[in-house]
Amino acid sequence: MLLKLGKYIGIQNYCSLNFIGKNEIDKIILYFKQTFLIFKRIYNPLALLLNIDTATENASVCISEKDKILESIASSEQKEHASFVHIAVEHLMKKANKNLRELDAISITGGPGSYTGLRVAMATAKGLCYALSIPLISINTLKVMAFAAKEGSEKMLYCPMIDARRMEVFTALYDNELKVLLQPGPVILNEDFLLDYIKREKIIFVGNGILKFRNIQNHNNCIFSDIKTNATHLAKLAFLNYQTGQFVDITYAEPQYLKSFNLVKSATAIKI
Repeated sequence: MLLKLGKYIGIQNYCSLNFIGKNEIDKIILYFKQTFLIFKRIYNPLALLLNIDTATENASVCISEKDKILESIASSEQKEHASFVHIAVEHLMKKANKNLRELDAISITGGPGSYTGLRVAMATAKGLCYALSIPLISINTLKVMAFAAKEGSEKMLYCPMIDARRMEVFTALYDNELKVLLQPGPVILNEDFLLDYIKREKIIFVGNGILKFRNIQNHNNCIFSDIKTNATHLAKLAFLNYQTGQFVDITYAEPQYLKSFNLVKSATAIKI
């Protein structure tokens, strides 16, 4: 068994009496970690995940085991996302009678969304993942919103929208299997947006950006939903990623802003 495992992870390349340098040792450790995660996913189907969503005005955190939600908590105070997350994690672990060391992975909504909110989730998750030596799962916020709109609905298309100021939104278009029809990105809305799709199929629009579009598009195939996305929706997608090993590199992981951050100088700034 050990010989087969050694061949699988390529460790036999290093099994010699020659001196093994630090780089080689790091590679061996990485091979063992990757292989451990593979076997863990196979033999531990009841993965315990911590799921964090602070991408929009509503923040939420939940603990899930497989696709079952154990505990969840939410906050509508957007300016308090940073303080909320740390308290929420501690509260949920106690409430669920779980320890951080029991976690198998952490998932976040990786963007687009609030710049501050995205950084809060990413920094919190990366810190915990480093400390616990567990993988990080990052899922596009728009995909999570589409998944939330999809639950319990008929077979149709899904268009999540996140307000990006003025007439601009972050948006995308997904089919009933959550395959991307329009790549996620910023869009300036007008009455012709998605018109070809709207004429042919029903589309559910969801998110805080739909108010803008509802004012300029009233086609019968447009369904505007007030469903609120939260970490429980993220958890179900995250478990699928966990099963298939779709993790992000903790070292290089960054929020998916989809748009550069612009600082606006105040007109009353004092010149020195």
